Amino acid sequence: TTAVPSEAVVARWGGDEFLLLFPARLPHEVVPQVRAALAAAAAGEPPVQASLGAAPFAGREDLAGAIERADRAMYEDKARHRALQG
Repeated sequence: TTAVPSEAVVARWGGDEFLLLFPARLPHEVVPQVRAALAAAAAGEPPVQASLGAAPFAGREDLAGAIERADRAMYEDKARHRALQG
């Protein structure tokens, strides 16, 4: 999707869990764009269920740290969506 920057790495973490790692962009810019693209792709069908976590990744940074932050953000996203569903 064009919602994800071409230089980003998108990984299915498990089930409905996805991590996005990208250079020099803030996570709050990417996740809403991906959510909007998923909603548009559903076009009248049941919504796509996905838990998304994103984190910027800098070349000097340890990859494990970026994955850890994205994983934490993904679980926060999952908790938010469960709370909204009641």
